[in-house]
Amino acid sequence: FSAYCVASTSMTILNKIVVQELGVPFMLLGFQQVVAMAVFAALHFTLGKLDAESTWHIKRFTVGQVRRLLVVGLNFTLILASSLMALPLVSVATVVVFRNFCTVVIAVLERMLFKKKVQLNSWLALIAIVLGS
Repeated sequence: FSAYCVASTSMTILNKIVVQELGVPFMLLGFQQVVAMAVFAALHFTLGKLDAESTWHIKRFTVGQVRRLLVVGLNFTLILASSLMALPLVSVATVVVFRNFCTVVIAVLERMLFKKKVQLNSWLALIAIVLGS
C-alpha cells in the first residue's frame, strides 16, 4: 500500500511539473501510455511466455472483446487527459480529494443503477477514504 501511495503521489507531482513546464498534456499522456505498453509487452515476452498461469500471459482475444474494451480504454484516456489539463490549474491535494470522492460516487451509482449490494466493509472503506481526504 505504501509503495502505491508513493508511486501515485510522485507521479501526480511529476505530471504537474511536466505539464506546467512544457504545457503538453496530450504528449505526456501518449508517452506514458507507450511506456506502459512497452513494459507490459516486455514482461509478457519474458515472463508470460514461460508460464501460461503468469499474470503477464496474454490469451487470445476476439474482435468483440476489443470493441467493448476500446470504449473503456478511450473513456479512461479522456479522463486522464482532462485530469492532466486541469492539473496546472489546481493543487495536487484537490486532485487527490476529487479522485477519492469519485470512488464513492461510483459505488453509489453502482448501487443505484445495477442494484448491486455493497458490503458493509466496502462502505466503511469508502467512509475512511472520505474522512482521509
